[in-house]
Amino acid sequence: MLAVGVSEYQDMVDRIEDAVGHIGDSDVIIGNATDLYWKAPVKGLADFVRLRKNPDGAQITMKSTDRGDSIDRVEIDLEVDDYKQARELMLALHGEPMAEVTKRYHVFFLENRDTTISVYQIKNDDRVFVEVEARNLRRLKQLVRLIATDRRTEYEWVSSSVFSMFVQKKKMMTKSLLEFLEGT
Repeated sequence: MLAVGVSEYQDMVDRIEDAVGHIGDSDVIIGNATDLYWKAPVKGLADFVRLRKNPDGAQITMKSTDRGDSIDRVEIDLEVDDYKQARELMLALHGEPMAEVTKRYHVFFLENRDTTISVYQIKNDDRVFVEVEARNLRRLKQLVRLIATDRRTEYEWVSSSVFSMFVQKKKMMTKSLLEFLEGT
């Protein structure tokens, strides 16, 4: 989701902390990540492949939009111990990356590792994004409604991926949050 009119990253983090503070003891990961992106091979099913450096190694992620939007897409994450070796593998398989995207983030883990609310901002971009992930659509909508009760922030549902907006440089596609909550 795009936090409309919000350009102060920490302000949005504080609002999300206020919203999720009553949901038990949530773990929070704070950091910066520089991701390398490649277009997936034409014969495959993936949209793109990403390599992310983590404090304890790396993660190679494949994402595929199989149902028309990013709400319920295929995502496979492969944890790797050695970032340098993973980068060499990706370069050997795919050549030079299409782009490098750096973002800062706060990830709030709620009742399990698959239920998260993240605040992030891409380097050199004023927009602040909020991403909600859950194991099912019902829980996803519950969390979105929880966040949306804070009347200080207006949201638009972003149907574009970071890859399409910041790698392919496509226009961000949005719809109203109400349309998302009532539809799907």
